[in-house]
Amino acid sequence: MKADFFIELYPVIHDREVVKFSWFSPTAFIPQMLSKYMEEPRTIKAVTDFRLIKQHIVSAKRANALGEFSKRLKIFGEDHARPLKYLEIEEANIHAEARNIVRTISTLEQQFSSLDAEEFYGEEALWESVRRLVELLTKKLREADKRL
Repeated sequence: MKADFFIELYPVIHDREVVKFSWFSPTAFIPQMLSKYMEEPRTIKAVTDFRLIKQHIVSAKRANALGEFSKRLKIFGEDHARPLKYLEIEEANIHAEARNIVRTISTLEQQFSSLDAEEFYGEEALWESVRRLVELLTKKLREADKRL
């Protein structure tokens, strides 16, 4: 077994949240991960898959879904055929996507707050884009039952 396996697994088994899971024991978890990596069906196909597991831990923490993640990680370890995708928690993915959207909107707010409308007066494509965006945002606010 190459050292890369253990190097990539290290952040998962030493994660401050994972070590608090009542069921977690490195002496049991490491052989489970070795099995998933070395034996068919190989549900851990590359040592870098442990980076994805670490990413799922971080996403679950940000979404306050560590309890659900703990259950899934336990089952993932115990069930040799369980795929890596099983660790994804939809709420965590939605939360991460919402954060990305907020960052994008903040960037747009900064760009438009400093935009001189007179300088860009003749840029019809820009204003048409802005109009479509306003219409879309208005529609989404209504769908979410949010007021303008």
